[in-house]
Order: sequence, then C-alpha cells, then structure tokens
Amino acid sequence: PVPYLCPAGVPTIGYGATYYTDGRMVQMNDPAITKPQGRQMLEAMVEKDFWGVLKHTIPFWDEMNDNQRSALTSFGYNLGARFFGSPGFSTISACLRDHAWNEVPGAFMLYVNPGSPFEAGLRRRREAEGNLWLA
Repeated sequence: PVPYLCPAGVPTIGYGATYYTDGRMVQMNDPAITKPQGRQMLEAMVEKDFWGVLKHTIPFWDEMNDNQRSALTSFGYNLGARFFGSPGFSTISACLRDHAWNEVPGAFMLYVNPGSPFEAGLRRRREAEGNLWLA
C-alpha cells in the first residue's frame, strides 16, 4: 500500500500507521510498503502505544477475556489509546469503570460520527467491536 490521507488529513500507510517503527512520520511521497511490513508496523504500534496504555488506564483490564481486550484495542486504535476518562468518552468510561460490561457494546455505538461520510464504516466497526466484546 502507498501513503494516503486519513479522514483527519494525516499522512497514513498500511493499517493506519502515521509513523514508521523507527519513529519517522509518514509522508505522502514515501514509497509503498508490503503487506508484511504493514502487519509488522501494526503489531509494533499496538504493542507499544496501545496495550501498555490500555492495560494501565482501563479498570478491570486483567479480568477481561481476550475478546474484550481486543475489542477495546480496536476501539482505542481508532479513537486513541487514552480515551478512558477523556472528554467525550464519559459513557464508555462509566461502563468500564462501573463494571457494567453488558452496556459496553451499546456504548461503542455512540462513536459513529452520525451524518458524516464515515458513519456507515464506523457503524460496521463499532458493531464488530460489540460482537467481539460479547463473544
């Protein structure tokens, strides 16, 4: 894949990477990467930037099963690993903080950008995260 602009206008490559594993920011004129390179970048980002943050900020992380942690990783990958307790994330944060886990799939659905050109894709993503959470 070649670099592209994400909806926020940031140069991105592969599976949503805005920087390479060596720390360089993605530029629009960068060469294409291979699928294995994209996968390696994704794995490095999730390990470095997401799992560490999520497991230290989200209550009851160690009580969750792998599917629940994966659903939150996907959600955080899309919306930022530091979503818990941040402005605009009160519902999902309350569900996680209060151990109201049956309400998490519904809380995911609040983050679909209604009326935007991205709504349909985000709705599919949030539904998939909710289904994974429940699996």
